Amino acid sequence: MTAHAVCGALAALAARLLLPGHSPESYLLPIALGAAGGIAADWLGRRAHLYLPNQPASWAMSVLGSMAFLLVYGVIGH
Repeated sequence: MTAHAVCGALAALAARLLLPGHSPESYLLPIALGAAGGIAADWLGRRAHLYLPNQPASWAMSVLGSMAFLLVYGVIGH
């Protein structure tokens, strides 16, 4: 689960570096949201029996969860 948090955080950091936008926020919030999204997406996918832990689909789901959390924050938070 910790590895999925790191995967989500790295995806969020990459998104923040590639698409920084005009907001003056720090890197800490997007990284935290990315980590939370990675954990949540992996947890939901395993609970729905879509894959087993550490399968490639679980890593892809972590990245997608990270992006989803950042998208929701971008829409609601601004």
